[in-house]
Amino acid sequence: MLAFNAFSTVFTVINNADSGTGTLRDMLTKAAANGIADADVINFNLTDQSEAGRTIVILDQLPLVSANLTIDGSSQPGTAFGLSTSRVKILTGFAYTKFANVLLLENVQDVKIYGLYIKNEMACPSGEGCYYWQGIAIRDCRNIEIGAAGKGNVILGFQYDLGMNLHLTGGQIHYYSVNFTLKANFIGIEPDGITRSDIISKPVEVNYVIGEINIGGTPDEGNLFPNGFSIHQTNSENYTGEGVEMYVTPATIRFRNNKIGVDHSESITFPSSGFRFDVHTPKGKNTVFIEDNIISSSTAWGITLINNFHEVNIRRNYIGTDRSLTKTLPVGDTGIFVYYCTNVKIGSSNPADKNYIANCKPINVWPYSTVSVNKNSFFCVRNMYPMIYRGNGTFFFPVVKISSITGTSLSGNATPGSAIELFYADRCGSCAPETYFASTTADESGNWHYDGPIQGKVIASATFNGATSEFTRPELDVANVKIENTCPNYGSIKGIVPSSYTDISWINESGAEVGRVPDLLNMPPGKYKLKIGYGDCSAETPWYQIKLGVSVDASTIAVTNASCNGANGSVKGITITNNTSSAVQYSWKDAGGNEMGRALKLENVRPGNYLLSIKLADNSCAMSYGPVEIKNISGPGVSEHNITVVASECGKAEGSIAGISATGLGVLRYQWKNELGEVVGTGLDLLDKPAGSYKLEVFDESACGSVFSSTIPIPEVNGISLNDMGTIQNVTCGQSNGSITGIQVSGATQYQWFDQSDQLIATTTDPNLRDVKAGRYYLVAANSSCKKTSQLYTVGGNVAVLVNNNHVQINHDHCSLSTGTITGIEVSGKLPFSYRWENDAGVNFGNQKDLKNAPQGIYHLTITDAAGCSAVSTYQLLNQSESIQQPMVSDLQLCGKGEAILIVNNVTKDSGYKLYGNEYGLIPLDVQESGQFKINVNENRKFYVSRYIGGCESPRTKVEVTVGYAALIIPNAFSPNHDGSNDKWIIKGIENYPKVSVNIFNRYGERVFDAPNYKVPFEGNRNGNPLPAGVYYYVIKIGEGCRAISGSLTLLR
Repeated sequence: MLAFNAFSTVFTVINNADSGTGTLRDMLTKAAANGIADADVINFNLTDQSEAGRTIVILDQLPLVSANLTIDGSSQPGTAFGLSTSRVKILTGFAYTKFANVLLLENVQDVKIYGLYIKNEMACPSGEGCYYWQGIAIRDCRNIEIGAAGKGNVILGFQYDLGMNLHLTGGQIHYYSVNFTLKANFIGIEPDGITRSDIISKPVEVNYVIGEINIGGTPDEGNLFPNGFSIHQTNSENYTGEGVEMYVTPATIRFRNNKIGVDHSESITFPSSGFRFDVHTPKGKNTVFIEDNIISSSTAWGITLINNFHEVNIRRNYIGTDRSLTKTLPVGDTGIFVYYCTNVKIGSSNPADKNYIANCKPINVWPYSTVSVNKNSFFCVRNMYPMIYRGNGTFFFPVVKISSITGTSLSGNATPGSAIELFYADRCGSCAPETYFASTTADESGNWHYDGPIQGKVIASATFNGATSEFTRPELDVANVKIENTCPNYGSIKGIVPSSYTDISWINESGAEVGRVPDLLNMPPGKYKLKIGYGDCSAETPWYQIKLGVSVDASTIAVTNASCNGANGSVKGITITNNTSSAVQYSWKDAGGNEMGRALKLENVRPGNYLLSIKLADNSCAMSYGPVEIKNISGPGVSEHNITVVASECGKAEGSIAGISATGLGVLRYQWKNELGEVVGTGLDLLDKPAGSYKLEVFDESACGSVFSSTIPIPEVNGISLNDMGTIQNVTCGQSNGSITGIQVSGATQYQWFDQSDQLIATTTDPNLRDVKAGRYYLVAANSSCKKTSQLYTVGGNVAVLVNNNHVQINHDHCSLSTGTITGIEVSGKLPFSYRWENDAGVNFGNQKDLKNAPQGIYHLTITDAAGCSAVSTYQLLNQSESIQQPMVSDLQLCGKGEAILIVNNVTKDSGYKLYGNEYGLIPLDVQESGQFKINVNENRKFYVSRYIGGCESPRTKVEVTVGYAALIIPNAFSPNHDGSNDKWIIKGIENYPKVSVNIFNRYGERVFDAPNYKVPFEGNRNGNPLPAGVYYYVIKIGEGCRAISGSLTLLR
């Protein structure tokens, strides 16, 4: 160990044992103990410089690597191992544990590891997961360098030879690192650059890094990654606050001069995942440079880019081929795959930056991506087209086409303003743009042109706003292809638009060429395809089939022959196939050219020959089928050529029909039917029948049905003709004003009308019936030998309004109070009814069926129904008086002249009272409902009072009014001892003096009682307290102008 100063120390490993003084374990422990303030170095100076002497077998996990430390294996004297620049070998020699690492860097910074050959030969136990077994494990670190030019490391035999920020328990991301360099290392392969470990490790994973990331560099700094390399990021967010650095901080990543999936000499390939760069969610903030690498990826895409929105530059890489461009390096599918990246540049404007891609699909651009592809070289590729997957969310991409190619010029159209690049097609004939030779620009109309010698087959691209189009190739636009099927012989295929081609050919199913222009015309039915080419590039359509425009299939035709020479034949089962867009029209015609039907089925026709004409509605095709013969099948027949008819006398059965002949198969049967359809005969001749109309039906033993003769009349002799078409006039309002007229009769001399009960109603001089009520009637017209009866006619109409008073209740008025009512009237007629009550003076008393609150009088009720019919009924209301009890009024005695009140003692509700001056006077002096009259009296006189209700009045009650004192009965003693006898001082007659007042005094002159009007008699109390027995004195004042009365009163106890 050599110390440079008090703080920075160089530790030297001199012992290759697992532990002990001078061992690597010892130096790691001492470096950690020395602190991290200054840079420490661990060098190697093992005396034995053989491979075994420079091999350290560790038997347990080494201590953690401390910060600010350089572990420099390149300081060891001796030759490097194999083709690498490593000089010290570290070999694991301890049993597997799940989280085993050789060197573990956790939460440290400024660590450099050079010149080590770290290898594991311990197999992962069966059933155990070796996910966390790592040669060098880095977690939460800053400023880490693994290898440098001339100081590279070799790491192999682990699940992850180099694992960066790998989770230990899964779930949420736990670790990230800042600033990382990886240069001049062999990872996953022996120092010979050829041999991989028997323990195949996963691709190198550099996860969740920010800041400056350098993987490789100059050619001497490039790494060898036979298993592949991947970077996973999560810096696409815009969070704020502490602990969000890994989610928001950009990174600059340079991946240069590395070899993936090949050995050191690029001559041997290994199964590899290629180079993968992805961000956990879209909008990653990584600026990426992928330059000068050799990439083989037999199990995946060569370069994969996902979810990054910062600039990505891909330049001077060799994908699917080596630097000599002569070797084939396997690529699983696509050279460069891009998804959800918005600023990817593959190649540049400088031809020297071109990427070489071979033996795979060169580029696959998926949605939400903007990718420019410039001046690259693609050759011997697979599935060149399409380069752009136009699924949902695809960004804008320009377009370009070549429309004219000569030996000295090119022209075409493209997105206006786009940059056009021109290439010669590749050497392998895979229609790939291999050799860039010129550029031009599309004008504002999208037209472009190039002048110069053309020395090969040309492919063009267009770039606009950072996006590049598909490369041109022969293309066939079939969006508007139209197949015109044949009718009857030839059809066409039109509307295909080819572009970027020099050769064109239509071929049929036999491979024979049948056309050399875009539209294929006048071809018979069959299958055809169009092929175009330009050099090694070609395109072709699917097979298109020209069919017969209209075809007839009569394999299932069904002809039904006519029977009995009737119109019951048919033709069915023909099938028409229409391969056009126009409707099919049909026409069946007989041998005479008469049209018999316009449907595909021909029905209800007689025997004969029929031709089906078929044409399209647009008149582009016409054809025919037939003729089809419909034969006749025999049946019964009737001939009326020799018919004879004998008339019948009226009312007799003397008529006959004879001379008809009938034919048919086997035994014939006959039925004669009359006008009612009744069978009236079963022979060929009809005999002894009355006048009438008859029809013969003939049956035979064939499958045909029966046949009928015409309707044959037997005339009537001396008969009566009756045209039973009478006109009915219905009755109105139940009157006898109905009629039946218009029956036409000839030959009759007598007319009689009967009702439905056969009762004679009228004998008339003509066939008309008039002035009858509603009912049912029929006419019998007769002459001396014949009668004819009409049908039964019904005379209807509306009935009269009928009023039934059997249940009428009349309540007369009484006492002239207008209390009369008329109810219970019953009405029949056509609903609804209207009503009107009037008295003799024409005054309206209501519009309801019942009359209420009416005075004495005569009333008329008019009832009108819905048909306008009406009826009037008259009723009378009387005024009835009643006996009324006369009032009770007491005589009145006044002490002097003046006013007084006369009061009825038994006033009743709903009554009034009249005051008369004499017993028989007609005009009352006063009328009061209260029963109280104010009178002015100068002398003794009589008044008469009656009670009245409405117009009824009781007998009059006489009232004597006396002016002057009348004897008052004034007791001189009483005994208020509550024995029910003489308990109150009652003064009889005092009630006749309404203004009386009574005062009582004791012997000391004190007033002990005061009673105006003396309505409450004296009970011997003063203020509710009993007065003592003794003598008291009273003063009674009758009223104004009357002398007071005084005396003594003895109160007994």
